[in-house]
Amino acid sequence: MKILLVSYGTIEYDGRLQELVRVAEHLGEVTLCCCAKEPTDGLCAVGNSALTMKTYCRYLRYVLRRTRGKRYDMIIADNLFAAPPALLLRFLKRPRYLVQDVRELYFAEKMRGKGKVFAVAERVLMKKASVILCANTERAEIMHREFGLKKQPLVFENIRFLSGEYDKTELDKKYEGVFRYPFNLVSTSGLFMERDTDKLIESMKNLDERFGLFFVGNSSDADVRRMNEIMEEYGIERVHLIGKVPMTELLYIVRRCQIGMVHYHKRNLNNHYCASGKIYEFLHEGLPIVTTENPPLKSFCDEHKVGLADDGFSGAVMAIAERYDEYQARVKAFADTVSVDAYNREVAASIADELGGEC
Repeated sequence: MKILLVSYGTIEYDGRLQELVRVAEHLGEVTLCCCAKEPTDGLCAVGNSALTMKTYCRYLRYVLRRTRGKRYDMIIADNLFAAPPALLLRFLKRPRYLVQDVRELYFAEKMRGKGKVFAVAERVLMKKASVILCANTERAEIMHREFGLKKQPLVFENIRFLSGEYDKTELDKKYEGVFRYPFNLVSTSGLFMERDTDKLIESMKNLDERFGLFFVGNSSDADVRRMNEIMEEYGIERVHLIGKVPMTELLYIVRRCQIGMVHYHKRNLNNHYCASGKIYEFLHEGLPIVTTENPPLKSFCDEHKVGLADDGFSGAVMAIAERYDEYQARVKAFADTVSVDAYNREVAASIADELGGEC
């Protein structure tokens, strides 16, 4: 089976896209149209997936050029930004099957500007898809109800691990003296106050000198200023910002930390019913987790006993620190039961079953 996977994600930084490609490879021969930091071998159209009119139009031209004169049995559309080209290619290529990964939970009625256009296109695509994927059971139930789908989407969880090779000597030199606390807390979500990151920073006032907090990822000037304001207001000094790094360097950083922090707000359904792959990234590296009390996160912690959900953060951090060996042992036992490849095969088999076993 010839498969075209269309995504506006950046392959080096997008863990879900990487696993979606692997799922697709269990179904057939895959052609991937996506973005990349360093486009090579005709794989990707643009150097990044920043959503500007210029880069998006360049991406659309790339997709049409790469697929010209070719036929596909299946088109897989990854996320709402892939909806417009997927709709066009469905008309031009007439594939037998259309699979749609709705990785976020967006409602066009609540979006503004160009986001509304993409959300509308995604909704239209849902009506035409042979199979719809989403990231957890809570989202599947909401989508079935709110979007009027004939049946619930298949669940494709964000189960992924950090991987790759890095130069330990080089990174040891770069980060010498940085991860110096007995308990280095790490958030790999970047520094975005809209995710209630301010509450996580404020919680550091309740933790003693054993604890340091590290944010890894993108940030805006406004959010950095707000972080500094909070630190000054509460006399906090043990909060550090590391910019966006390659996946291999992120792996190095996580391995030098002791507790993984996973935080989302609850002001919309997309975040309230979050589906975080960071949980599995942390657990695979032996880190117990502290999460916000969003229902999927709290249920995960309660069921597997590998961390604690606490909107206040500090109480859970101290509780894990006091019984760290016990938590770490449970983390290892849980991680040993998880196989990303086996899970991807299961998802591929479920897609094939939905299509009548024809893959």
